Formats: sequence, structure tokens, C-alpha cells
Amino acid sequence: PVRLVLVEPEPAHKETLNKAHERLFLNPQQVTVISAAMNKSCSEEVVQYTFSQKMFDDFLSAEPLSVQKGVASALKSWRSFDKTRLIAPLIGLSQVASYSTGEGSSETFGFFHQIVVPWVKRIYQAGNYSEYVVEERIPCLNAPALMKEAKLEPSDIVMLTVDAEGFDIPILEAFVGMPGFKPTLQRWEGYLKKVGDQLNPGDVVTWFRSQDYKMGETGHSHSKDVVAYFGPSV
Repeated sequence: PVRLVLVEPEPAHKETLNKAHERLFLNPQQVTVISAAMNKSCSEEVVQYTFSQKMFDDFLSAEPLSVQKGVASALKSWRSFDKTRLIAPLIGLSQVASYSTGEGSSETFGFFHQIVVPWVKRIYQAGNYSEYVVEERIPCLNAPALMKEAKLEPSDIVMLTVDAEGFDIPILEAFVGMPGFKPTLQRWEGYLKKVGDQLNPGDVVTWFRSQDYKMGETGHSHSKDVVAYFGPSV
């Protein structure tokens, strides 16, 4: 039977994730939601940076509830171990024109570009966005600890998707060293080689290629994702 394991450190998203089975036509027992961050070697609570509720109260309290929830959900999903990586998307959305048009996005021109991006720009232009960054201590798991909590073996993983705000590679480094780990499909946010401040994906890319995965970059979900596929041509 199909089983879906979702790992998410942001408490505000847990209620939505607990209903994921409804959208996917699965039984509730087929979906497991684990509230934690992940990194290569962590095994206890860690500090992550996120935007405070006060920021959304100060800027969005007069807006319809749908706008408040949409903007807050988007910005709270950016939480990170690194304060600069938390702020970077806010700056990028405010300064890069293509984000306002949906250019290169799988959404074309949807809610994110019409509602979220304009509000991000207003927050950025106010000039005090860094004052709303707060620290939160949350549980953190490495790959073996996740397998234990989810009651899985590495060989059970058919598809693994990682989107960890710049920390995708350390998470993957722990998985690729586990005996039996060989998913049919693997995706992470980033590039096949080091670009800008991205952590070097070299060892991870080398491992997938050594296992005869077909690899490429796609802009379907982000400006760049890496996809590794093991199986017949489709």
C-alpha cells in the first residue's frame, strides 16, 4: 500500500498536512505527519529562524482572512537554520521583476504572484523586516532517526522530495549513505553543481550518477530543482 510521510517544522502547517489524505484520496492511516526539522547529524532540538506573528499582525490585520492566511503560510514556510537564508527570498521577491509576472513558474500567474509577492514587497519596502525575525527551538531529526520514528526502512522509500530552504544537501548526504536507499524518484531544490551560496551538491550528485540515475534540472516547482530518476525511459 502507498504510504506518505511528511516532515514539516512549521507548527502552523500541521493542521493542513493532517488533512493531506483527503486531497490524495488516501486513508488517514496512510499519511504520517512528523513535526521536526531535518539535518545531516542533528538528534535534538535546534534553533530555526522564522518571521514572528507580529509581522503579519502589523502588515495584514486589515486584509481579508484569505489574504492573511495565504501570505503567512508562504512566508512561514521559509524558516531556516540560517537567518540570512530566511531573509533572502523576501529580498529576492522584492527586487527580481520576474516574480511579479510569474515568468518561469509552473503557476504561471497565480495567487502567489498576485497576492503574496505584492505584500512581500510592502514588508520589504517598510525597511524594518529584520526586526520581525525570531528564533524558535524545534525538534530535529537526521535520516536514521526519521526512519525509526516513521517505522520505515531505507529500501521502503520510492520517492523522496526535499525542500529545506538551502539545507537540502546535508539532509540528502545522510540518506545516500544508508544501505538499501534507492528511490525511483528523488527531487531537491537547487542545481547539479554549486551555484552562488548553495551548498555544494557534488557528493550527492556523484552518488546518484554512480547508481545509474538519470539526472536533470527543472523549473517546475522552483526556479531550479534537481530530479534524479532510476528506471526505464518514460
